[in-house]
Parts: sequence; C-alpha cells; structure tokens
Amino acid sequence: MDTAGVQARLEQAEIVLSNGVPLERRLARALHSEGTARLVMREYRRFLLLTLQSAEPVVPSPLLREVWSLHAQDRPAWTGFCETVLLRRLDLTHPGEAERTDPAYDATRAAYARTFGEDPPPSCWPSPLRLHLRRWLFVPVVLGLLWALAGAVLLGAAHVVAGMLVVLACLVWNATAAPLRLAWQEQDALERR
Repeated sequence: MDTAGVQARLEQAEIVLSNGVPLERRLARALHSEGTARLVMREYRRFLLLTLQSAEPVVPSPLLREVWSLHAQDRPAWTGFCETVLLRRLDLTHPGEAERTDPAYDATRAAYARTFGEDPPPSCWPSPLRLHLRRWLFVPVVLGLLWALAGAVLLGAAHVVAGMLVVLACLVWNATAAPLRLAWQEQDALERR
C-alpha cells in the first residue's frame, strides 16, 4: 500500500457529508469550537491511516468511534470517501466500550506514537485507565456525599467539610482531564429547528 499517497490524500481531502456539510463544520457545532474540531479531524485522519496501515486490529477511542460512526452511517458520503481517498472499503467493526478492556486499544495508542512520533493527545485518545476510572467516578462522589451527610448528622463540621472536599476533588479531576465528547443528539435537535 502507498502509505505516503494515502496520507497525502487524507490530509488534503475535505470530508463532506451527503447533505453537503463538511464533517469538520459539523464537529465544530457539536463541540462548540473550531480549534477542537480541527484537532478531532486531524486525529480522525490519523486513526484512518493507522487502520489502513496495520495488519493488527485498530481500536478507536470513544470520541473517534463516534466520528467514524457518524461518517460511516452516511453511506453515500462514506462510500465515496472510501473509493476516492482510501482506495478501499473500510468497515466500522469495533463495538462500543471495547477500548476499556481491549488490549488492541493500547496497541493502537502505541502504534500511534511510533507512526507519528508523539503520544496521542489525551483529549482524543484517553488512556484505558482514564476511561475505566471515569466509569467508576460515581463511587468516590457518593462516598464523599455520605461522609458529608454523616458529618452533618453525627460527626461534626470537620467531616462535612472533608466529605465535600472529596466530592469537589472528584469533580475537578473529572472536568480537567475529561476526554472530549460529542453531543450529536443535541446538535441534531438544533438542526431540525
């Protein structure tokens, strides 16, 4: 496979949905940021290149799986893109949530670092540990709230403050390192108006 040719076509191609809207513009509306949409599109193109280059399974991050799914579900746009840019058919094969447990997700992140000479950006490619911890974030939040409640009823003000600090720390940690997410349903509702 001509990797350089595919990479050049991927970088130059404007990916347009069948309704005529560029995918990057759709992402910018969903993410409320043109800069973030450019980053996501760069990562989407890199993911597609990794998928074409690798003999091993390549697993996208949750965000890139959403973008790929949006693109691939628009069959006319996806088929045309595969024929003209990728020069082969590429099907969405990985079910959701696989990146948390699939060793191929770690292997994909390692292949990214080897191929592009840098670690994948965590906002688009969160670590499996990060994804796993996000799933269980509610546990320390609930424990912190219970600690604060118990402090208010039984133990005193210091325990209320300590419990609320646990909750606050969990929420700040989640907000500062949270991977990007797309709000397709909200965006679709806005577009129908």
